[in-house]
Amino acid sequence: MADNKQSKIVDVPTVQEVYANQFISAGFDGASITINLGTSRLMPEKMGEGIKDGNEPAVFVTARLAISAPAAIDFITQVSGMLDKIGMTGKGAKPAAAPATKPTVLAGDTWKR
Repeated sequence: MADNKQSKIVDVPTVQEVYANQFISAGFDGASITINLGTSRLMPEKMGEGIKDGNEPAVFVTARLAISAPAAIDFITQVSGMLDKIGMTGKGAKPAAAPATKPTVLAGDTWKR
């Protein structure tokens, strides 16, 4: 029978919190799942400039998470449960709006959407 004891969780206050508003990619190398996340940013040439044609926001890689397959299953289970509770899954769910244009990825290797 499996041991159902929970490991003690130790919070490390120096761990950085990273914000992302874009999913870039995910991959599996046979041992771990790697998820690349990013943040879209408008970098105008001049302060106060808005979005102009040809001046779309770029997506900068802000986080790369590499986890084992069992940890990925736990992650998906927890996130799915949260999304169910706030009504973002199932029949009444509203999908995230697609970006008006495909962002240009400016960080990392060849991560392209």
